[in-house]
Amino acid sequence: MKRVSTDLVVIPRADVAAADTHSKALVKQPRAVRFAVLWPVTLRDSGGEVVGRIVNISKSGVQLVSPKPLDVRSRVDVVTKSDDLPLMRFSVEIIRQREAADGYAYGARIAQITPATFLVLSHVMEGLQVLRADREENQTRDRVPIQVAREQKKVNIVSCGNNLPPKE
Repeated sequence: MKRVSTDLVVIPRADVAAADTHSKALVKQPRAVRFAVLWPVTLRDSGGEVVGRIVNISKSGVQLVSPKPLDVRSRVDVVTKSDDLPLMRFSVEIIRQREAADGYAYGARIAQITPATFLVLSHVMEGLQVLRADREENQTRDRVPIQVAREQKKVNIVSCGNNLPPKE
């Protein structure tokens, strides 16, 4: 009987991508749930510090907007900068860049995060998920066709007629 190793093997990301292109068997990873936000943040890289914002976030990455250009594949430290948010500090790796109306938009993956910050981020995202579910439920409930609403209005007007006895 042939022995099978149970050792954990770590394969560098570049090697995995190369293997996928050679085998032509692409396996799609499910995307993490993203939430649209407008969080002011401080962005710090080797070139200094600038105030930017996070425009969407998931547990694995963020979309940032910065007034100054950042280098693709660089590490950037992100710190939330709002009294309405808990303090969160993490590092991201810039994956892609495009020009935006007020600077540059970046897709970035979370590269380093402390367990405490990950826990805070998880709780914030749970709250965002509840808000999203409530909003979707309200939109579904509010999608009554206009004709049905008009018919209900007619019924309500007729049924609310004056039931008092006539004055003598």
